[in-house]
Amino acid sequence: MADVARALGLPVIMVVAIRLGCLNHALLTAAAIRSSGLPLVGWVANRIDPGCEQQDGNILTLRQRLPAPLLADLAYWDDAARLEEQAGHINLELLPAS
Repeated sequence: MADVARALGLPVIMVVAIRLGCLNHALLTAAAIRSSGLPLVGWVANRIDPGCEQQDGNILTLRQRLPAPLLADLAYWDDAARLEEQAGHINLELLPAS
């Protein structure tokens, strides 16, 4: 997908699945985005695992270590109809002006 974003001149918003292993995965993905020459302009925390005991701690760590703002912290919902409600929680005002 990096080739597509680069060809279209698009910045990247990374979605992080908050679960076991998410810190390593997110930090490696952010490094890969940077090394590909694409701008990482924000990220979204997606709480997909309600059993993850360190959700808040993982998000705090990522807020401190990722070189982009947290645009949204999306709660876990097992009801697909309620997922659409979450779109309104993404703070696009934190994105750099284009």
